[in-house]
Amino acid sequence: MLVQKLNISDLQSGSGSFDGTMVYAQNKPTIPLFSLAVRSSMPDFYQKMKNSLRTEAQGADTVVWLAVSSEATKLPSGLFFQGKSLSLRINGDC
Repeated sequence: MLVQKLNISDLQSGSGSFDGTMVYAQNKPTIPLFSLAVRSSMPDFYQKMKNSLRTEAQGADTVVWLAVSSEATKLPSGLFFQGKSLSLRINGDC
């Protein structure tokens, strides 16, 4: 499992060379904390949005599909996926 201590002094990865794997390893463990923070610090937001937010399982399905799908390997990098479908290009193009 890729886990690195979050570098809070450089959250935008502005110093040094960019290493996507390292950034992923630093930030991935914070996602569950964000979910807990939303539920506890913004209860009104959570109550209003809970039916629109994806569950942990729904969020994981994208990562699993991208990891094991032969179809996904044919797609260019730099795309944003939700579930098994392309949602948008990172630069904003559809």
